[in-house]
Amino acid sequence: MQSWVQGIDETPCAMICPEIGRTRSAYLYAQYGDSAHPYMHFAFASHKDEENVRRIAGTYEGYLQSDAYICYELIVAASANRIIAVGCRAYAGRKFEPLIDAGPHPQAAWILGEIQKLYDIEDRARDMTDDNRTEAVIKGPVMGKKAWLFFGNEQAGETAAVFYTLTMTCKRHCIDVQAYLLDVFRRRRTATPAELESLLPDRWIQTHPEARVGQRVQESHAAAARKRQRRVRRRSAVPSG
Repeated sequence: MQSWVQGIDETPCAMICPEIGRTRSAYLYAQYGDSAHPYMHFAFASHKDEENVRRIAGTYEGYLQSDAYICYELIVAASANRIIAVGCRAYAGRKFEPLIDAGPHPQAAWILGEIQKLYDIEDRARDMTDDNRTEAVIKGPVMGKKAWLFFGNEQAGETAAVFYTLTMTCKRHCIDVQAYLLDVFRRRRTATPAELESLLPDRWIQTHPEARVGQRVQESHAAAARKRQRRVRRRSAVPSG
């Protein structure tokens, strides 16, 4: 991804392992692009280790927003300042808000006061304030694996990553996934390299406006309104001193 800030998260998925006669954990990693690069990318990894995380990050340069998983910290440390770690405001706030709810707590009040300052510059830092959007994207396979249960092998995991990349990016742009996939699969064999960019979901929908899902647009607007309301409540709830 070319995003100046990129969110990353992962979820375990069961995969059949003939060598041990049962399933074991493999992983799908979700990468969330910023507003200038509005794409999701999923990558499959047979193991959750530094080598696979480094492969997934590739030659990325920019801000990497994640939880405190040690492998993310290791690749940041080894990147010679090519990657800069970014924390998640939502993760931080979750630990301190219950302390405030339980009664006066000066240290928690100070921390939430510092978080308040982030709200004041949120319009400029909206791509970096929290990792909730990446968490929401990873819910695609989290919910999906309750239906498909496991990967049959590593190739199945790679295939799933491709499909989640396409389908979750479509959902980000409120696109009818079936209409998109039917058209793209029909055209991909004859498309020239120069035409492939036009098949990206955000480009494709510009020439296929009938495929925009109105209900999802309404849900997106409603979710944005609820988020604004939560911001107002949180700002008013943060102690001033």
